[in-house]
Amino acid sequence: MPFITYLLLWSIFAQVILTFTVLIKMRFVRMRAFKEAGVTMDEIAVNHNAWPDSVRKVQNNYINQFELPVLFYLACVMVFVFSVESWIFVVLAWLFVASRVVHMLVHTGKNRVKHRFRAFLFGFFCVMFQWIYIMFIATNAYLYSN
Repeated sequence: MPFITYLLLWSIFAQVILTFTVLIKMRFVRMRAFKEAGVTMDEIAVNHNAWPDSVRKVQNNYINQFELPVLFYLACVMVFVFSVESWIFVVLAWLFVASRVVHMLVHTGKNRVKHRFRAFLFGFFCVMFQWIYIMFIATNAYLYSN
C-alpha cells in the first residue's frame, strides 16, 4: 500500500476514533448526571431536555459527528474509487480531523460558540476543497482513462 494511501486511511480511522471517543465520553457524563444531578430514567425516556447542559453538550457533539464528517468519509471513498490520492487531499483530510478534534474540545468544554464556529468553518472549508478536488481532478482522471 502506498504511504499516501496509508496516511489517508489513518485520517479516516482518526475521525472514527474521535466519534467513538465522544460516545464513550457521553456514557461517563450521563452516569455522572444520574449520580450527581439526580436525573432519572423516567425523565429522559422521552425527553432528552431533562439532561443537564453538561450532558446535552456531549450529546450534541456526538450528533455533529454524523453531519459534516459524512461528507468527509464519502470524499475519501471517492478518492479511493478514482485512485487519485494526492498530498493535497491527505493534508486537507488531516486538517479536517484536527478541526473536528478542536470543535469537540470546545463544544464539550466551555462551549464558546465563536470558537466552535471557527473550528467548524475551518473543517467545512477543508471538506469543501476536497470536493472541489474530486470534481475537477478525479472526474478528469476518469474522463482521460476512457
